[in-house]
Amino acid sequence: MNVRRGCEAFGAIRESKAEFTPIGVMLGLLLMALSIGAHTGRQQLVHSPGVRVSKKKRELTAESTSHGDVQD
Repeated sequence: MNVRRGCEAFGAIRESKAEFTPIGVMLGLLLMALSIGAHTGRQQLVHSPGVRVSKKKRELTAESTSHGDVQD
């Protein structure tokens, strides 16, 4: 009889964990989407030609004042 009670208790624990499976899947997908977005943003910043990430490679650059306006 004790063995049967142990099995019933284990089944109840398994069922209670199964109730949280959709929440776990949702949180996992959300975490994956956020990590893909963060990685994409980082890649865009690191590989952009106008951005200097390394302090050793930084230098002062003159800003462009011309925005396509024709001067008289």
